[in-house]
Amino acid sequence: MQSKGKQTLQILAESNERLASMYIKNEKPEVAVPLLVETIRIMSPNSPEGKEAYERLIQLGFVETKYRG
Repeated sequence: MQSKGKQTLQILAESNERLASMYIKNEKPEVAVPLLVETIRIMSPNSPEGKEAYERLIQLGFVETKYRG
């Protein structure tokens, strides 16, 4: 059951990343920011998905400092 939960979170993080990319491409970053923040929250900022989401937040100007985790 624990592995199924991890798989579900992985799928959610990937879906959030795709949606965020779509919103950024359509020039709606204000909608993408909550999706990226949720990805960091559910996957941890140290995971590859969390690091990528944090980098996207930096690119959008929502975050100013690099994560040093």
